Amino acid sequence: MAQKLSNMQQRILSSIIKYTENNDGRPPTYREIGQAVRITSLGQIAYHLKALEEKGYIQRVRNISRSIKVVKDGQGSSLSSPIAIAAGPPRTIMSAIEEEEQLFPKKAFVLPIEGNSMIEDAIFDGDYIIVDPRQPIADGDIVVATHLAAVGSELGAATVKRFYQEGERIRLQPANPEMAPLYVDAQEWDNEWRVQGQVKAVVHLLKSKK
Repeated sequence: MAQKLSNMQQRILSSIIKYTENNDGRPPTYREIGQAVRITSLGQIAYHLKALEEKGYIQRVRNISRSIKVVKDGQGSSLSSPIAIAAGPPRTIMSAIEEEEQLFPKKAFVLPIEGNSMIEDAIFDGDYIIVDPRQPIADGDIVVATHLAAVGSELGAATVKRFYQEGERIRLQPANPEMAPLYVDAQEWDNEWRVQGQVKAVVHLLKSKK
């Protein structure tokens, strides 16, 4: 039996469903939810979203903006097709940085994703990620890292993995059970690798129907 929602939680859940339906599967930001339910405190919105998640009505991806998936309606019935993360064409991606100005600095940048190494973190081939270049990076963060020796420049080919410092080595952990982690000696890491930033949001592009 689904846990009962408070009046405000019902309103927030309804606002998420309505916004997503009206925006081609694109979930709202905290600010947009607040505007819909007339709450100005983003902290209050975060509190109620946590409650909705704990009660099983929504799912979210850690450290990813616009990652709300509704899995139950207001009556507690499971949705056969959960609302997915989605957004418009590539030219609209940078507007997400402006909408989430409290999360992203002015120097945030966008990168396309190639490959399936992070699928369990809901980052798929063809997606775009918004990267925050500010430091420091903590264990467990999803980062963009470049191997300078391999590419010959600061802005060469990049890899997206979860970062872990383990004594005298660094572990770059994929989110795909079929892929092994990459281990880098700490000295090699300092000399040959650069962290370009932390992944703060993922944008899934809707495929047009032919």
